[in-house]
Amino acid sequence: MKVNRFTLISGFMPPLCMGAMMLLEQLALKGGGVSAAAFILWQILPFLVPSVAMVFVGRLFNVNVLPRIGLPHRRYMGFTLLISVVAALMAFLINCFIARISGASYYQSVSYLPQLESSSIVLMIAAAVLPAVFEELFFRGVLMRALSRGGDITAIIISALCFALCHGDLRNFAGPFAAGLIYGYMVYAIGSVWPAVIAHLINNVFNMVIGYTTKAYETLGLWPYFLLIAAALFCIFVAVSMNSLEKLVEKGKIKRLNPVFSKSELLETVCSPGLWVLVIMFIIRACY
Repeated sequence: MKVNRFTLISGFMPPLCMGAMMLLEQLALKGGGVSAAAFILWQILPFLVPSVAMVFVGRLFNVNVLPRIGLPHRRYMGFTLLISVVAALMAFLINCFIARISGASYYQSVSYLPQLESSSIVLMIAAAVLPAVFEELFFRGVLMRALSRGGDITAIIISALCFALCHGDLRNFAGPFAAGLIYGYMVYAIGSVWPAVIAHLINNVFNMVIGYTTKAYETLGLWPYFLLIAAALFCIFVAVSMNSLEKLVEKGKIKRLNPVFSKSELLETVCSPGLWVLVIMFIIRACY
């Protein structure tokens, strides 16, 4: 019974996260500009509060959801950087495809970039670093740890789904979901949340660079060539990263993905009222 109650309570943490994000976003972007203090709170509180709450609830029910924050061995650094670039390029190409079929611009799919153009360098750094740290501590830290009782694959998929839903944008859903799957696997395989933080940081920096250069590329007509270069780099990095992963798995440095899962826990997770509240919030936000 305690485990069921914990699953029920923890299921409402992602909607709490998204609700806080929406509220603080309005405060941060109030008046068309960016309030530095509100922006920084926007990047921290929506993820820190649910994380702390889940750890507290976990202790009440004797469930350990503390994120694995130990620093990974340096032998994982090469693979981490390679797969991080793969995740960033994949999310970018997917979002470009979605933008293309929806008739929008890739630049428009990252909602906070236009408001940050006139911001200070400190705020720009905060926009890259803070989400990478606090979002990963929540989604790939405590949330994925809590979901792992239903199986590792389930935890990776559901945490990535919640991560994508919390973005609240149909144009920016598939990219974060795909990247979230890779982040989740990195945490599972390496046993630390920091590789996911690194990957998320690389993605954020990449998005900022692309966001500022998109208009120039579109004006000069070079955007299609840039996409071809990005696609080629993606294929190259996938091949190299998979070769690196294969060697690490063969040497026993990275464990294979365990397909075993608990049907009861999986059913509880999928049928969790909190998950469906998050889906409804996403639909409302996307339509709004």
